[in-house]
Amino acid sequence: MEAFELSEDADGTRHAVRADQVVSVLPDGEARLFHRNAIRKHLGSGETERVRWLVAELDGVRVYVHHQEIVITKRDLYP
Repeated sequence: MEAFELSEDADGTRHAVRADQVVSVLPDGEARLFHRNAIRKHLGSGETERVRWLVAELDGVRVYVHHQEIVITKRDLYP
């Protein structure tokens, strides 16, 4: 799955866009939009894979996006 392309408008609105999804964060308080990257090793096969989540944060609440999965929390999660 392709990565999100990040951009920011003149008014501070941040966007993450890919073919099948758009995530926008309005500048209402402390706002961030970034990727969280990791390398995950599968114990059974020993193979590794690169994992990239999109993270949108607004006033300490984080939205994690991975494929079609969305998690909303104040916790600091890692792939």
